[in-house]
Amino acid sequence: MSEWLAAIAQPFDLSQAMAFMDFAADPAQKVRALEIDGVVIGGLCVGDALWYWLAPAHWGRGHMTRTLRTACADHFASPRPPLTATCREDNTASRAVLGRLGFSPCPQTRRMFFHGARTSYPCRDHVMTPEQWHLLNPPCLRGSRITLRPARQTDLPAVQRLLEGAPAGGTWPRGTETGIRGFIETHRFRGTGPALWMIENDERRTLGMALSGHGVPAIRCPAAHDDDGLIPDVLRLLSN
Repeated sequence: MSEWLAAIAQPFDLSQAMAFMDFAADPAQKVRALEIDGVVIGGLCVGDALWYWLAPAHWGRGHMTRTLRTACADHFASPRPPLTATCREDNTASRAVLGRLGFSPCPQTRRMFFHGARTSYPCRDHVMTPEQWHLLNPPCLRGSRITLRPARQTDLPAVQRLLEGAPAGGTWPRGTETGIRGFIETHRFRGTGPALWMIENDERRTLGMALSGHGVPAIRCPAAHDDDGLIPDVLRLLSN
């Protein structure tokens, strides 16, 4: 196992273990243990960088992919800088995990010294930006009758319909398709800041849209839904 971990010195004695525990005590590093039935099978760190390890007996079962997906979601739930994970070029399993999560491999490799092997290997950084994470993992705000999801460019026809009759110079844009596409992109959900949400029912039919991030959310929907409790439901979901 140690052959894949660059920073773990060998032999890993008590002094090394104590140094690691001191590092893990820093809350900014978010070092966590992975357990099954009370038995530690691996761990991860989502701090200055992302790194992780898993006992070979548990490889190939999806444990690390699921764990990292949860850890990254928690990491990017608030404004964060890009997250970087580095692995050896011949570590195909680790590279596959990062690929499934959507990390982008950097064009160039770099050599890193591995204490366990006492030699260096070609390694590659893999990067996940907050915008990239939120684009690949858009949130869904689910209520009892409606769902809010971030708008995307494929919603252009629905957005155009909902903008018909919108007053000029207000919250909502008026103009060409290019301008509306720009509005959707400008208000694409990025974790924080203004965001455009599509309002859907259980059949995924578009009922309206809402713009959050400028104080009280602005809501645009057909008049037929105004008296159907739609607006209070939307405000309730966006306030949580």
